[in-house]
Amino acid sequence: MNPRKLFHFLAVLFAYFVPASRSPRVKLFLCLGAIALSNALPLSSMAVPQLVSHQGRISVAGINFDGTGLFKFAIVNAAGDTTFWSNDGSSTAGSEPSAAVSLTVTKGLYSLLLGDDALTNMTPLPASVFENDTLFLRIWFDDGTANASQQLTPDQRIASVGYALNADQAESVALGAVTTDMLADSAVTSAKISDAAVTSVQIAPGAVTALALADAAVTSAAIEDAAVSIRDIAPGAAGLAPKPIPLAVLKDGVDGFSQLGGARDSFVADGVAYVASFEGLTIIDVSDPSDPQLLSQTQFGPGGSFNDLQGASRVVVSGTVAYVTAQLTPGGLSIIDVSDPMNPQLLVELKDGMDGFNKLSGARGLFVDGSVAYVAAPADNTLTVIDVSTPATPQLITEIGFGLGGGFNEVNVPKSVFVLDSVAYVTGEQAGVSIIDMSTPSSPQLLADIRDNFDGFTKLLGADGIFVSGSTAYVASSFDDSMTIIDVSDPSNPVLLSEVTDGSGGFNALSGATGMFVSGTIACVVASNDDAVTSVDVSNPSDPKLIAEMKDGVGDFTDLEGAEDMFALGVTAYVAAADDGALTIIDLASQTSDLFTRRRIGVGTSRPMAELHVVGEALIEGDLNATRAAIGVTGGHENVLQVEEVNNAFIPLFRRIEQSTDTTFPAAAFRATHTGDMGDGFGAGIRFEIEDDSSIQTTGFIGGIRDGADNQGALSFQVRNLTGATIEGARLDHLGRFGIGRVPAANPLEVEGDASKTTAGSWLANSDRRIKTDVRELDGALEVIDRIRPVEFRYTDEYRAAHPAIEDRPYLNVIAQEFAEVFPQWVRESGETLPETRESILQVDTWPAAIYSIAAIRELKEIVEEKDKRIQELEKRLEKLERAAH
Repeated sequence: MNPRKLFHFLAVLFAYFVPASRSPRVKLFLCLGAIALSNALPLSSMAVPQLVSHQGRISVAGINFDGTGLFKFAIVNAAGDTTFWSNDGSSTAGSEPSAAVSLTVTKGLYSLLLGDDALTNMTPLPASVFENDTLFLRIWFDDGTANASQQLTPDQRIASVGYALNADQAESVALGAVTTDMLADSAVTSAKISDAAVTSVQIAPGAVTALALADAAVTSAAIEDAAVSIRDIAPGAAGLAPKPIPLAVLKDGVDGFSQLGGARDSFVADGVAYVASFEGLTIIDVSDPSDPQLLSQTQFGPGGSFNDLQGASRVVVSGTVAYVTAQLTPGGLSIIDVSDPMNPQLLVELKDGMDGFNKLSGARGLFVDGSVAYVAAPADNTLTVIDVSTPATPQLITEIGFGLGGGFNEVNVPKSVFVLDSVAYVTGEQAGVSIIDMSTPSSPQLLADIRDNFDGFTKLLGADGIFVSGSTAYVASSFDDSMTIIDVSDPSNPVLLSEVTDGSGGFNALSGATGMFVSGTIACVVASNDDAVTSVDVSNPSDPKLIAEMKDGVGDFTDLEGAEDMFALGVTAYVAAADDGALTIIDLASQTSDLFTRRRIGVGTSRPMAELHVVGEALIEGDLNATRAAIGVTGGHENVLQVEEVNNAFIPLFRRIEQSTDTTFPAAAFRATHTGDMGDGFGAGIRFEIEDDSSIQTTGFIGGIRDGADNQGALSFQVRNLTGATIEGARLDHLGRFGIGRVPAANPLEVEGDASKTTAGSWLANSDRRIKTDVRELDGALEVIDRIRPVEFRYTDEYRAAHPAIEDRPYLNVIAQEFAEVFPQWVRESGETLPETRESILQVDTWPAAIYSIAAIRELKEIVEEKDKRIQELEKRLEKLERAAH
């Protein structure tokens, strides 16, 4: 049939329906059809509507029905025992749907579009329904009387018009009309393509990826000499793809491990791994990940060392304290001293329903940010915020309720929580993600709700594991079998970057995605249904690329059944698997070659720790240029980096200075250059890193920045804090002023917040007699001190907002304006301004008040001594008078 005629074809079928065993008799005249598109439209622009037109006539007891009728529809097979679609989606095995569609019937006539979800109780009609052979429309009708709903028989067979929903393919196809979406996977084989039929003209740039090529399909004979240059090879496209391998597997009941049954989570700190399981807490030395050693294991629940909490779910270690959530009744949080990993000591157990903690039932999600712990309890639909500044005596800060009746209504059943820069990200199984401002933990403020099927987000059903790295959030969703990547640079306005779903884009191991962890540019998704871990290249979060899939029973992986969550350091992952009762330690970037070219190049090593990692010496002939790089040396060579000048003579560019006695420093010992316009921001600098066999972590950065409009230079000292974020710890500006925790504005040394020293006494100042002239004693000190008004006060909310380190509590000092009336030379502008008026904020040095206080005390002493002398004289005179009187 010509495709245009197919689209214009209208089938009208009339049938006489009689209820199977009910009265009064109902007559139905039925019309099924499809509305044709205009002849004026070209075939290539036609859209196939997901609707089927249906008209009919209803009569009751021989009289055309008038009024509102209640209709139910189902599309079934010939036997009537299989339902392919129903108006409300509730019909199974040909049964009557639960909800009816209300239609106006005029003189027995009615019409509607099946699949029109604008109608109440009408679900969309997918084209896939019409991929089934021999379909029938089954109808139930209720006239609103005591007759109730009646099934009309017989079912009416649907003819070809319904299949117009699936009419994307026509008998003839216009040139260029067949796209990649229209071709089934593997549909086009080499046998169906003539030799030399496909040239570069037919292949779009980037259309042929590594996944599209069979192993060894491209040989050297197929590539013309010099046809492929280095510019034609995308990062990661050449070389060997990483082949993750298990470094070690620790299993319950093997080699002394007895508390790994139901292993659900892991955490690694300072070369020690902590594994939380249904049975307890296992602590392991993983300083050598390939040779882990048991340090201790503690049983939870009855008969164990920690009796009241069992069903451990998540573990976090902060400093020397481990925090473990427990899901089973009563549910709660164990806080454990692990300063001696071989002998952990319970500090306290917080149990649901006790000591003021009433929302810890089913405690699961866990995050510790400094002195604040966050516990997500799905059973109570609550996020509990706890002060753990003194871990042995934790204090409840607040409880955030979710769902209906809670303070945050849109996200329901909180599963996991991640906190970064005082912002909490909470996943909800039934909705998505809540983003909450926790800068004041006792007064949380909702910034945004990310909801499934809103604002472009379509894969957040069953949102579970979450990880936030920099300005990007990564969410694993168990119901949608997916990973969602979100831009949270503005937490109040999250933006979807990408969604990765099981069964698409080469991803085939994301079913039941529950765990999420990001290390550098590698994101790992743990999927409990697939018993698998998927590693993903997220160097471009908008375009994530599959690196590898590690699945239980495939290759070298044998103990990933029931995998739920994990931890990673560098390229080493620690995966907890509940069903196997095991911890699998995985090298995510293992190679069998000395050359690795998937974003990192290793020469002489199979585990490169940087973009270029050379074991041994390297020789570079020509220029060495890098836009974002660091040079690290682990050997003992005196010259870290040297260049050839002339006649094979090497001069040091960056030299290792072993002892302080070496006072020389080459004119160009090290130079990092930034080219181009960088604005008022960072240029090049030096990065400091800690490296071990399994990971590399940046701990600090010293960088040159442009400081102000006149291009003055400054140095910024940056460090990594406990949450992994990089903060500016100090700055040395162009005037030599040094600010700790702040940008200096007025003084040679400025500190944000308090400053302290280890011994008693004031700061020392040069006060030698030999450096002083015009020395005079102070007089009138009592009058001066009397003019100074000491006050107690609190800082304003606006000032504390500009200085988050300032606590909201009473402080003692003077008023600068009043102090200036007494000591004007000791009051000056601070360099900061009021945000409203931009007027300068004044600062004081109260030192003169201390000196004048000393002088005032001396004056008081003289006054007291004079009065004592006068009193003694008066007492003597009184004594003489009393003797004379007697």
